[in-house]
Amino acid sequence: MVNPDKLVKRSLCASGAGGAIGFLLGALMVLVEHGYRHAIAIGVSSGGILALMYAMGRLERMLELLSTIEDDDVANKRLLAWGFRLGTHKLGLSDPLHGAYDNRPLLELLKREMIGQTMLIDFVCVSVNSKTGREMWWQIPAGTTFSKGDVEYFAKMVLSTTAIPGVFGAVEIGGEYYTDGGSSTHTPIEPTKIMMPDADHITILSTAGFEAKPLKHIKSDLDHAPERASDVLAKVAEVDFLKFHYKNELAKCGCRDDLTYYPSTIVKPEQELAPTTRFHHKYMVPDIVHGREMALKALKKN
Repeated sequence: MVNPDKLVKRSLCASGAGGAIGFLLGALMVLVEHGYRHAIAIGVSSGGILALMYAMGRLERMLELLSTIEDDDVANKRLLAWGFRLGTHKLGLSDPLHGAYDNRPLLELLKREMIGQTMLIDFVCVSVNSKTGREMWWQIPAGTTFSKGDVEYFAKMVLSTTAIPGVFGAVEIGGEYYTDGGSSTHTPIEPTKIMMPDADHITILSTAGFEAKPLKHIKSDLDHAPERASDVLAKVAEVDFLKFHYKNELAKCGCRDDLTYYPSTIVKPEQELAPTTRFHHKYMVPDIVHGREMALKALKKN
């Protein structure tokens, strides 16, 4: 079993999760209880929120939030407005309305939780530039304190990594628009290795790994959309893990001098998690319990 107390340089890698963020939180809390500490936290999508709260030393506060949170605390539906604006935009009568859900409630929530807080460790979250399709790694170094004057700028960084295309509006930062990094890297293992190449250990928390059940009732093409999107993200996650495993094994056996071997703790689910676009505590709490169970199982394997 890995002895976390003997590991000096450890990095945390948190995957995209959407509404399944409770699983990541439950897993991380168990690892922290067993002595895991990290010098850097890197996340994608709602995994970026987990990494942020961890970097601020606020996991207990996050547990409070997820135990009572409701959908409206994160986003407001605007399907009718979205459909109307989409039509008028196609006719050249208006600008498009980005996203079927308004994510401003999440922005305000992030600002409230960040204001006056100080980053205890380095933090990175991954977004994608809407125009170029390139990844953007937003970095907030340890020691940064969020003031009233700059908290919205930093909160938008985190918001951008959660902005699922078509679901939440792209986030404007410095004249550019950014969306969820999960479409590029679901589990940011490679960014983690690059940001901390001399890591002694990588803690990987991923919501990928559980295969969803086939749809039973299909009334229209729209019924396919969430599942197909989940399939795409699952393939992205599979590539992330394959790259990591392949390179790690080559480094471990000494076959490639240019590669580094990273001991790791990997926590993944064994049951279906909360829907991507549901943010209610009735889904979060069971996922927190499952995350704790899977973390304990991972510790035994190590």
